[in-house]
Amino acid sequence: MKFYEELQERENKTLTNKEYDLLKDEVKDAVPISLIIENRLGENKHLNPFRDDKNGGSWTYSDSKQIFYDFASGDRGNLYTFIRRYDGVNFKEAILRAAYEGAVISRETYLKNSKDPDTKHAPVHSDFVSRPRIKLLPKRADEIVDEIYTILKDYCGLSSKHRSDLMVKRFISPEDIVRAGYFTLKDVDVAGFIAELGKHGYNSIDLLGIPGFYLDNKEVKMAKIEGLAIPLYTPEGKICAIQVRRDNVGKDGSRYVFLSSSRFNMGCLVGTPTSTVRPKVRKRDDVFITEGQFKAIKLAEKFKAIAMTIQGVNSTKGLDVDLPKVISDLDHPRVLIALDADIYENPAVKNALLKLYSQVSTLVDCEIKFVVWDYQYGKGIDDMINNGHLMDLKLMDKDEFYKRLGVKIS
Repeated sequence: MKFYEELQERENKTLTNKEYDLLKDEVKDAVPISLIIENRLGENKHLNPFRDDKNGGSWTYSDSKQIFYDFASGDRGNLYTFIRRYDGVNFKEAILRAAYEGAVISRETYLKNSKDPDTKHAPVHSDFVSRPRIKLLPKRADEIVDEIYTILKDYCGLSSKHRSDLMVKRFISPEDIVRAGYFTLKDVDVAGFIAELGKHGYNSIDLLGIPGFYLDNKEVKMAKIEGLAIPLYTPEGKICAIQVRRDNVGKDGSRYVFLSSSRFNMGCLVGTPTSTVRPKVRKRDDVFITEGQFKAIKLAEKFKAIAMTIQGVNSTKGLDVDLPKVISDLDHPRVLIALDADIYENPAVKNALLKLYSQVSTLVDCEIKFVVWDYQYGKGIDDMINNGHLMDLKLMDKDEFYKRLGVKIS
């Protein structure tokens, strides 16, 4: 029996470390951070509880990004960070509380596994838990996900507006548009897409376990989202996820989201995938790490090197598997960390950046450099490339970069 089926049926059972790890990923996708925060802050939900915040206005949180953020102090984190700091508990307890409050696990399972269930800030059983407990399906094999998404890409095509935006606003060539696989999501005819699947030997049931699709009253449906679809790729070149740049920003203010069905019964988790972009012709053994597929594509083609994306400086889980795979194919690898120029002034992001370096250094045995430039030339490295300021890029080693950040070298 699959883990996600076991998870829904589990009652009064002690969780294993593997089950904690899987539960952590499911909760992060399925339980809104707003539920966790508002359960605890109530009428003070607009004030940062981690500093003397009397006016509000700078403290915010986003369900689509699953983070909280304070523009005044730079303080940020996810729902687990919030629970650990606010409740004063360890990471496993934070996972349990989030899962229980979001109705992912039962009260019995929570009480069985919690080491401290009767603390001052015990989970609040809000109205949210009255909804039917959803069942999420495990993601299907990479080969199937790639084939289904490829068929979806060809079925939807790319609108003239999105094509024009890519060429005019982002300076992406027609050839790179095709290689990247961009397409348009808008009012997708699911029945027509399922008919198209039939031509390739698939049927509607094959969509279950594909992020973005779910089962509703015995009918396979697709999560509704409109915008430019941006495929993300495994090191082997298979599409592993679809990021969407929404045409209209949602109520939560998030422009980029994933094609996901994690909040629907019989839906599927996306997780936090990395993406690997390979140039048409590789001439360097460098591997860039950046945020965003647009930047990765620009880096790969401009420097004829591999570029990898993470979904945020705190979302680096996929690197553990993918970065060693990529490095193993290179003769003289070097990792170049190229994140946006504005992050170096933000204390919380600065700390996350240092953790990223520490993580990368444990994964690979090769030279690691930071790519640095002045913000006046562009926020992202793609801006630097498009604006013709490549000569202003600098490479710094750990010691030099830490001095730039004002961090003591250990």
